[in-house]
Amino acid sequence: MSSSGSSHASTSSSKLFTMNDAAAQTRQSACIVHGRIELDAFVWKIIDTPQFQRLRELHQLGTTTYVWPCATHTRFEHSLGVAFLARKLALHLKHNQPELKITNRDVYCVEIAGLCHDLGHGPFSHVFDGKFMPKVVQRREALARMSGETMRVDDSNWSHEQASVMMLEFMLKANDLHIEEADLAFIKALIDGKAEDCPQKEKPFLFEIVANKRNGLDVDKYDYLLRDLTMFGSKTDFSVGMIFNSCRVIDNRICYDSKVAHSLDELTHKRFHLHRSHYNHKTAVAVEGMICDILLEADPVLRISESIHDPERYQWLDDTIIRQIARTDDPRLLRAKELINRIQRRDLYKCVDYNYCEYSDLDACRKLVTPRNIVERANVFAQTESLPSIPTSPTDLEERDSADELADEGLAADLTEDMVTVDVVSLHHGMKEKDPLKFVDFYSKHNPNQACLAPRGAVTTIRLASYAEVLVRVYTKDKRFFNVVQAGYRALMQEIDGSTTQELKPELSQSISPPTTEAPTTPKQTSSPSPSFTPNPFTTTSQENSPQRKKDASFRKIRSEPAALFLSGRSLKMSDDDDEWNGSSLGDKIGGTEVTPTLGRTFGTEDWYTASNRLETTPTKLRRKAPVSMFSPLPGGVSDLGDPADIQMKSPGKRTAEDDEGSGKEKRRKI
Repeated sequence: MSSSGSSHASTSSSKLFTMNDAAAQTRQSACIVHGRIELDAFVWKIIDTPQFQRLRELHQLGTTTYVWPCATHTRFEHSLGVAFLARKLALHLKHNQPELKITNRDVYCVEIAGLCHDLGHGPFSHVFDGKFMPKVVQRREALARMSGETMRVDDSNWSHEQASVMMLEFMLKANDLHIEEADLAFIKALIDGKAEDCPQKEKPFLFEIVANKRNGLDVDKYDYLLRDLTMFGSKTDFSVGMIFNSCRVIDNRICYDSKVAHSLDELTHKRFHLHRSHYNHKTAVAVEGMICDILLEADPVLRISESIHDPERYQWLDDTIIRQIARTDDPRLLRAKELINRIQRRDLYKCVDYNYCEYSDLDACRKLVTPRNIVERANVFAQTESLPSIPTSPTDLEERDSADELADEGLAADLTEDMVTVDVVSLHHGMKEKDPLKFVDFYSKHNPNQACLAPRGAVTTIRLASYAEVLVRVYTKDKRFFNVVQAGYRALMQEIDGSTTQELKPELSQSISPPTTEAPTTPKQTSSPSPSFTPNPFTTTSQENSPQRKKDASFRKIRSEPAALFLSGRSLKMSDDDDEWNGSSLGDKIGGTEVTPTLGRTFGTEDWYTASNRLETTPTKLRRKAPVSMFSPLPGGVSDLGDPADIQMKSPGKRTAEDDEGSGKEKRRKI
């Protein structure tokens, strides 16, 4: 039985699978990432449909293009790349391991699953299913509680994968493309990566190609990492071709040659760093919040959320909905149009504060760090304490010449929940808080039929203490409330950390526990007690140390906890014989720290600490950047650095004639 009716079942030329032993016709296309890509003829029939062409209007990275203007690639080319890689990997396994009995039908199903895995994405990618739909569900639940009725439709578990299956079925039916029922069920299960959802028994390892639930290494990830890095202009440190050539099926699992273990390790780190620095950039997240509010304002008029169950309407839902709202004359969409105008003028929501927390605190952060709790604490704080009179964000200090525009205590009474938005996101390496390589099987060329975990020495022995963390950001929709919202957030975090009230009982851990094992050359460290919550030093600037007052100064106090110092390409070294930090390179002690000209390694769990991504410096100026995250541990916690307020930086002295003479003598001695 065909998926689109029995009227076409007799047309053999329109069926997908008619020959398993003959080579199918293929077409080629150019790709900026993979070069010339080749796909089967039936796949091009799917590509040349209105439902698939819709992906041309869906940006792959959503609002990230507002920060990286060149990263404007779409879901369309990504889907073609995933289909190409899926076909390439399936053919590799088929040709190199004939005993697996992979058929042409298996290759076609994997290829189509890779092509159609993103058919169900809504406007601005994950903004639609990750932010807009959850808030729609919350609104429906609130209305249901007020009316005493139950919700007609529960969309709390809706995902774009479900929409992909819906759009696949609709696309095949609308364009008279016929796939046998068993094959269609196989493709649906491949898209979701769940073999148990397939009614018939299929080869288990095929479910690890498109959506790998076992370790997260699949062709979807390979393509989007390569494509995004290319469009960001960044370097790629792994080779998909080398990884594919090492793939081998052992015990119905896709395994890899041990020599590519390092490449796979680098791939997981690349994923984490892209999520932290690019996909969740504070400006991109601010635009996401505004796009979400626009869709929420327009939903009662355009019934956007109802289209997720109607493929006829969903096929026209893409990023162009913003232009559709902008050009409408409906007075009910005036508020949405104002937000669009703000985005175009780059009058964005302001990030007032942010903190990193441990991954175990994810649920507590989502439950307790809410706009309501922040506003309540802001109102209480404004009545009992005086708010800062100057900006507390380094970004704001750079953008404003004075503090005249900022809020005062009187505005706290006007602050409402609708003016605050909270973004809580988990950042990990692909397998939540676990090491992805512990779920990857490897083999050696000496024993290619036996699978095992990465052998000792195949990857670096320096491993992270944790592979996931939580990033909490708080935004204000009106910059007048900047200080008020920040004070409320900090009061809330102080209360969560030390409150004895009955309603607040989370165990938010704000410090990083030292690892249980250390590298052999790491000096012994003493553990320090977990400090209570302290305000983020990188979003706090006291009046006496504001850049306006100190911009010509030759040094600045470092107020971070812990502080990472980067001095003209130098790193920090801990002595091996004791716990003291000796100064020599600058002829000065900096919190007990020796500055040496050695680059590129880290201490803590790793011996050395590279601080180039924490502070950047010139001989006369230091500029604070993002706070140190849990993935850059310092030995013994923050207490080893002493009082942060006492740490000062001095400019390197000028080179003297005696130094030049000494270096000349040394050179002559060597000659």
